[in-house]
Amino acid sequence: MKKIILILSILLFIFSFNFFAIDTPFFYKGARPAALGDAFTAVVDDENAISYNPAGLININENKIAIAGKLFSYNFLNENYTNNTLSFSLVYAKSFGIQIFYNLLGDKILLNPNKTFLYEGIKIIGAFAYDINDYLYIGLSGNVTIQTGKAGGVEFDSGLIYKFNKYLRTGLTIKNFINSGNFLILDDAGNVEIISYPIFLNWGISANPFDFFLLSFEIKNIFEAESFFTDDETECKKSLIFKRSYHIGAEFNFLENYFFMMGLETMEYIYNFENLNTYKMRNLVSSGMGYNLKFIRINASIANDFREIFNTKNPWQIYLSIAGDY
Repeated sequence: MKKIILILSILLFIFSFNFFAIDTPFFYKGARPAALGDAFTAVVDDENAISYNPAGLININENKIAIAGKLFSYNFLNENYTNNTLSFSLVYAKSFGIQIFYNLLGDKILLNPNKTFLYEGIKIIGAFAYDINDYLYIGLSGNVTIQTGKAGGVEFDSGLIYKFNKYLRTGLTIKNFINSGNFLILDDAGNVEIISYPIFLNWGISANPFDFFLLSFEIKNIFEAESFFTDDETECKKSLIFKRSYHIGAEFNFLENYFFMMGLETMEYIYNFENLNTYKMRNLVSSGMGYNLKFIRINASIANDFREIFNTKNPWQIYLSIAGDY
């Protein structure tokens, strides 16, 4: 069984190589996963398992409560762009978790007032996990999303974790395998569209060759999900293809209680809805620090893709979280 799963994992890696992806809006990204290049589907050993892979709840040995946030805001030509998130998580060890997060998304980077907007969103996730045996865990989560601008809906995610041994494990998550919703997406020109939730398949593998070192790799959206939307101006139905993305992260434990994290995301994204067949490359670099003291862990991380939008460089994204046992 172990050999079969390992072979399938290698085949998925080979099949997916040389492709990239665009970022998907309104998907939660925690402080620690962000520092690890968002390669977290196979790691999932903290409260972030609720969003990344519900099967990972089995890896959590203590009840946890956590607060996290993302800050990403800057001025452009006396106008403002913002994409900030605040989340609250509650985990019951090895079985169940709830996460609520609030997102404020705004784009006022253009001088044209017809393309300015400010949207709010709330997402509520309930997840549970079950261990089939000592090596295989499965999980399921239900998500309710509400966004201003006639967007939102209900969807379900599922996931699994397989442990080859205490040093190596793989994870698989199916995002939105049942859905009845849509969400907002925007391009670099400030154009906004409402599209249906596509199905995403994410696969990852993580290794702990030493007690002080964690290495993780992940491929998101393996089968290149396709979604549709209706153009407001032409009233024509258009197809939007999300391509694959690659993520790698590493975490080092030093001085007992301190952690240093770094990661890289490589992807391709659509920067203008007027030409859906034209993509640009995006490489997002991240790093972070963690401090673990008995029953509390604090994480702080930053990330930047160094893109320029209308000759203005993107600022650093800032992520913060604090989690404690109860």
